Order: sequence, then C-alpha cells, then structure tokens
Amino acid sequence: MTKAPALSTQLKAANEKITALEKQLEGVTKTKDLYFGYYQDAKDVVEEVHTLLDTLSNTVKRRGEGMYTDYSLMVRLASYFANKETK
Repeated sequence: MTKAPALSTQLKAANEKITALEKQLEGVTKTKDLYFGYYQDAKDVVEEVHTLLDTLSNTVKRRGEGMYTDYSLMVRLASYFANKETK
C-alpha cells in the first residue's frame, strides 16, 4: 500500500486549493456585478421609454384595467405607431 502524504503536506495543498477557489470566486463576483450593472442600465432606459410613452397620446396605458401585469414596451410602442395621426 502507498503511504498517505503527511498532514502538513495535505494542509498546504488544501490551503493552495482554498486560495485558488477564493480567486475564482472573486473573478465570478466581479463578472456578476458587471453584468448586473448592464442589466440595471438597460432597465433604466426601458423605464425612460415607458415614461415617454406615458406622455404621448394614442398609446396603450402601461397597465390595463383589471390587469396585474404591465404591457411590454414593444406592445406600447406598436400601439403608438398604429394609432399615430397622419398629417
């Protein structure tokens, strides 16, 4: 049978593995934060367009009567262009 490595060797290997995993976790956390920032920016832009559509006439309201969810931005934009007055 082969002899198991000494406890100090096992501890050193475990510490190296922990350090590597902590670095990997830090990288993943930074990536998550970066993408969450992109998501927040896009969400803010969508909210701005919804606010703009709220001010325009001939647009479907954000939430229909008796509805529990909002209309999507695309539905609201389509309703605006479909009902747009031509001059």
